[in-house]
Amino acid sequence: MVKPWNMGILTVTEEQVEIATINGIKRYNVQRRVDMGWTVEDAITRPVLRKRRIRYTEQDEIEATLNGIPLSTFRSRVNNFGWPVERSKTEPLQYISNTRKDTAMEWDKRIKRMKQELIETEQWINNNDIPQSLRKAITDSMAKQKREILRLELFVKDGQQ
Repeated sequence: MVKPWNMGILTVTEEQVEIATINGIKRYNVQRRVDMGWTVEDAITRPVLRKRRIRYTEQDEIEATLNGIPLSTFRSRVNNFGWPVERSKTEPLQYISNTRKDTAMEWDKRIKRMKQELIETEQWINNNDIPQSLRKAITDSMAKQKREILRLELFVKDGQQ
């Protein structure tokens, strides 16, 4: 006698589990599929999809990094979007906002806003009595922000956008 295997509302027999095993489907996957509303027949016969992984070497990762492409972006391009390795490590980043390319005018607005925030932060530091350690941390952050503004100004001036 075949023992039924109870999965919520539907019952899967040991014979059906054996068929799933022969098809390369684990008992856990059958259970998950049935729980999600699959028919028992589909759950035991449809193959499990494997995530495609394109092989790339550590050298490819190094080249991508040298080309200014973050490692996470390189891996995402290859594994998630299916880009060829060569394209993934050489194609430059596109600075896109809201699924459209920014115009130079929008960059100018952004830079102007960043400068205004810096001015307001400087005024706040000068008008408030804050501990020296906090003042140092804020001024360090402001220095980074100033460098970012200079970089963006050069970026827009060179017409790369």
